[in-house]
Amino acid sequence: MVERSSETFGLWGGDIVNRFQRVIEILDGAVGGPGTPVGFHGAFWRNITRDAFVARQVFGLQLIAVGDGAGSNFVKALKGQAPFGADLPDASPDATFSRMPSGLQPVPPPEIAFVETWINDGCPEDEIQAAATPNWHKTNAPVSSSRTDDVWFIDPQRGWAVNSDGNIIKTEDGGGTWVVQQSLPGVYLRSVAFADANVGWVGPLTRNRRLYRTTNGGANWSEVRPLPASAPVVICGISVVDASIVYASGTNRPNDMPAMMKTIDGGATWSAWAMAAYASILIDTYFTDAMHGWVVGGKAAEATPTTRDKVKPSR
Repeated sequence: MVERSSETFGLWGGDIVNRFQRVIEILDGAVGGPGTPVGFHGAFWRNITRDAFVARQVFGLQLIAVGDGAGSNFVKALKGQAPFGADLPDASPDATFSRMPSGLQPVPPPEIAFVETWINDGCPEDEIQAAATPNWHKTNAPVSSSRTDDVWFIDPQRGWAVNSDGNIIKTEDGGGTWVVQQSLPGVYLRSVAFADANVGWVGPLTRNRRLYRTTNGGANWSEVRPLPASAPVVICGISVVDASIVYASGTNRPNDMPAMMKTIDGGATWSAWAMAAYASILIDTYFTDAMHGWVVGGKAAEATPTTRDKVKPSR
C-alpha cells in the first residue's frame, strides 16, 4: 500500500522488448515467475531461441503452427481446448492433457490473444513497448497542507486531481504539468470524477458542502443542492458510469451514517440509501455499469464506534 501524499507523482516510460520475449514473460508470469520450478509439462520455454521455441514439441505434439494461432496446440493448451483441458469441469471427451499451466490459474484471455496474434503474424521478434517499470517522478502539482486525495483522467492526456486545500488541478499533457484550475477556500476535496471533457463532480469532506459540479470542463463549479436527507454527510468516493449515471459514497467518520447516493439524470436529481448494515465507513466506490459496482470501507467491532481505529476493513 502507498499512503496518500501531499505531493503528486507521475509514472512514465517502459522498456522495449520484442514480441517473442513478451510471450516468454506471459508464460513465466503464469507459473509464478521466471525462477519458479514447473512440473508436468516443464518450463519448455526457458533458455531457448525463438526458432527452437517454434520447433518445440511437448508430449509429442508440435506446439506451434506458424500462421495459425487458433489451430496451434500452444494456444489450445492455454485455452484448455482438446486435446487439452482434461482437468477442467467441462472437459471435452477428446481431452487427454491438462490445461496449461497445469494446476494453476488460467492465463488471462488478453494474454492468450497476444500469443495467438503473435503466431498468426508468423512468430516475429519485432519490438514492442513493454509495460512500464515503476519509475516515479515528482510533478509540478501544488503541495497541499495535508494530502492530494484523488485523480481522474478522461483520456491519456486530460485529467484532474483534488487536494485538501480545496484546489482542483488539471493537466492537459498526460500529467507532465499541472495547473490550479479552481480553488474552493475552506473546502477539503476528497474525490473527483468526470463523465466527459465538460461534466464532472468533486466530493468534499467539508460538512454541508457535500458535492460540486462543473459543466464546462472545470472552469466553473457550483454546489449541488438539494441532496436527499439520507445522502452521505461527506462524499469520499465518486464513480461515473456515463453522463447520466453517477454513484457516490461516504462517510469516512465512523460516528456518521455510512450511505450511498445515485443520479440517473446527470445530477438533476439524486436518490440515497443507508449502508450501516454493511459498513461503518465508506471510503470509495467504483461501478463498471449501471448495475454492477463495489464500495470499500470498514466495519466497526462495536455498535457505536467513535474513532477509525475501531474499524476493520470490509468490502
